[in-house]
This record gives sequence, structure tokens and C-alpha cells, in this order.
Amino acid sequence: RIFSNSVRNGQWYDQKEEEWVILLQGEAELDFGSHRQQLHRGDYVLIPAHQKHRVAKTSSDALWLAIHLSDSLKQS
Repeated sequence: RIFSNSVRNGQWYDQKEEEWVILLQGEAELDFGSHRQQLHRGDYVLIPAHQKHRVAKTSSDALWLAIHLSDSLKQS
């Protein structure tokens, strides 16, 4: 679980695993460099491994669930 608390222009991530995130409450905007994606409560996204991204902004009540998918989990 991740509480964002009104993030603005967060750090860039380039992760070695796929990441699945769902926004459990609030609103958020993800920045992928070439485009931005708005998320509202209940929206989810699968971020491919090594996809550069950051949380551009969130509402003060934003709450996420993030699951990182390693290669060993994907082969099960």
C-alpha cells in the first residue's frame, strides 16, 4: 500500500520488473514521458519492465496498491 499525499512531479522510475498498480481511492496522474495517464478510484495499469514513469500528481487522499511481478512469479 502506498499513500501519495498530494505528490507533484515525483522521481522517475525505471524498474526491472513489471508493476501492476490500482488506485484504491483518490485521483492521480502518471507521466510516461511521451504521454500522461489520468487515474481515478478503481483504475489500474500494468507498467512494463523498464518503462520510465513517475507519479506526476495525486489528490491528498490517493491510496495505491502496487504489485511488482518478477520473472519467477510470471512463470508460475
